[in-house]
Amino acid sequence: MRPQIRIPIPFLLPCSCPISASTSSSSISSNSLFLYAPNSRLSQWTCHQCLEQRRVQRHQIAHLLSREYSTTTPQFQKFNNNWGNNTNDKRRPRRALRYAAAGGTLGAALFAFSDDLKHVYSAAERTGRVTVALAVCINDYRKTLNRDSDSEEEKAGWLKACHKRCAQRTLRVLEKNGSIFIKLGQHLSSMGYLLPLEWTTTFIPLQDKCPVSSFESIEEMFVKDTGHTIDELFSSF
Repeated sequence: MRPQIRIPIPFLLPCSCPISASTSSSSISSNSLFLYAPNSRLSQWTCHQCLEQRRVQRHQIAHLLSREYSTTTPQFQKFNNNWGNNTNDKRRPRRALRYAAAGGTLGAALFAFSDDLKHVYSAAERTGRVTVALAVCINDYRKTLNRDSDSEEEKAGWLKACHKRCAQRTLRVLEKNGSIFIKLGQHLSSMGYLLPLEWTTTFIPLQDKCPVSSFESIEEMFVKDTGHTIDELFSSF
């Protein structure tokens, strides 16, 4: 006798397709059964036709869902663009408000410290003039002293010319800077016992031909420093 194959009844559930009641379990071939055991368990058997139909249905459903929720569809792109435009529209007023606040703060700071900023700028400008003139004069002296010549008179002439050039450069810087620099030039013009003649004679114009300040600028300085005009402080000026 052939051995009979027994399959537990709970796992031989009928599929959705109609099967004749007269069909016995022995007449069903092994190709018509689908046994699926993901966790080492037998699942219900399904005929080949229903299995293929379910596969097709699952594939169609998955395709529809992928089209519905895909990020590359025109509907999603339109939604994404609209959302981005709305976000940018909301950010623009905030940016404008921030820029306006920053500009107002900067303007208020400049207005409050305008005098200090003027002094800082003036000091930096004067320092820059002195630094440039000093560098040029040092380079001029270096080139002059490094020149070779067998004649001492020629060397002395080169050195005197260098003294004159450097003194004229320094004079222009002192006149542009004004203020205490004029007093410095006047003092240097009287130091003939120490400085070369080219330097002292070049600074002589600072004694009586220095730049003149206008009366309005002097009166403005008095009002700014004391709060009173010249007529209020002096009987004659």
